[in-house]
Amino acid sequence: MDEEYTSMIYLGVFSAYENKNYSLIYELEKLYEPVKKNLDGLNEWLIIYDIARTYDIDKSNQEKAEHWVKALEKWPAVDSDGKKRNEGPFNYMVKKINGMSTTDNSLMLRAAYALYAVEKYAEADKWFGNYAKSASSPTLVAGWDYSESAMKEPDKTDARNAVNIIEQHTSGFSEYEWERLQKVYEFIGDIAKVQEIKNKIAEARRKAEEDRRLQAKRDEEERKRRERAERKANARENFSVAVATNPFMYIWNDYPVSLDIRFGRIVNEFRVNFSNTTDKGDKYRFGQYKLGSGSNNASNPYKYKGMEYSYTLKILARKMQTKSVGRRKQIMAGYVGFQPRYAKYNFASEPYTFTNSTTMIPETFNTISASATRYEFCILGGFLGDNLGGFFHIDYYFGVGVGYRKLDISSTDATFNYSNYSFDDNGDKRFDPDRWNKIYVPVRFGFRIGINLL
Repeated sequence: MDEEYTSMIYLGVFSAYENKNYSLIYELEKLYEPVKKNLDGLNEWLIIYDIARTYDIDKSNQEKAEHWVKALEKWPAVDSDGKKRNEGPFNYMVKKINGMSTTDNSLMLRAAYALYAVEKYAEADKWFGNYAKSASSPTLVAGWDYSESAMKEPDKTDARNAVNIIEQHTSGFSEYEWERLQKVYEFIGDIAKVQEIKNKIAEARRKAEEDRRLQAKRDEEERKRRERAERKANARENFSVAVATNPFMYIWNDYPVSLDIRFGRIVNEFRVNFSNTTDKGDKYRFGQYKLGSGSNNASNPYKYKGMEYSYTLKILARKMQTKSVGRRKQIMAGYVGFQPRYAKYNFASEPYTFTNSTTMIPETFNTISASATRYEFCILGGFLGDNLGGFFHIDYYFGVGVGYRKLDISSTDATFNYSNYSFDDNGDKRFDPDRWNKIYVPVRFGFRIGINLL
């Protein structure tokens, strides 16, 4: 269907031209555009040629010129037999283009290129020359094409015109471009200019060699910079320092801070925790959670200040996830390790009431000095993220172990003798001997977040 349609277009244009029905041709031109892809080279050229002849009769000079150039641009697509049969129309096209006039610089170049493509070099040089005279700044590409066309003609005039265009663009010329321009001047026979260009070629080669050396130097510096950055990244993969804390512990008036120093897969954590529960107290740290809802003072909170110290050795898994983030190496890995912990707490000076085991009478003391000491050893497991995003340090952990806590209690009151008192549910059981000087099982789990300093 498409082939039949395009054939109808072709026959319609041809018949309309023969019958001088030019308005019909203009209508058929609009129908031709969408289907021209279905035409072979010869038939498409024939339609364009007949349309150009119509415009030549009935339209302005600019429209005539555009259509004749368009027809000649299509000529190379015509097959050999078609070219033999249409030699007369071909020469007619060249004649029309050679005699046309236009002020459109782009159309001048199109005419020059179209004539050059069909080996009409003298005619092409004319239009290259027109373009050079008309354009305010002729392009370098046009200058080169003009020179190639001009060197196919014995007359040197067009070659001189071409180099006048090229000379406007010599700034930054490469060695190849200078050599190309030298050939044009050799064609013209300008010996002085040839020698001048040879000097420029030598200078271009010297500059190219200097640029090559400079680039090699820059490449070497860049290689060294990359190696230094890689060494730093590798060092950061094998070494890091981070400070971290567990912000959730602040709820219980604990303020922990830790320093993590990692060498490869080994992490050394040094941790200090300051506790201060003198305001609201703490019911759980020394085993009081074992008590039920007992009566009276059975669940009085402990009020104390103290410091806790621990060291943790963590061994990261061999299979770690690593990723370069900026100049740092991000690491994510599980770990196992152990942690010894030591803590000393001093209880607040407040009235303490104990039941005398002999008289069964409660006695109150304001001068009690009491402190607790704890020793623990835990086995830990967890997950560590080091240099996450370039500087975040995150640690999840869980551990269980064995601990021992002891109590030291005294008073400046001469009547106080710790062994003389009993601690039933009706009394203050915070210093009940059953809770002190004993082994217990600590269970640790938590979360720490911080930043990497190195």
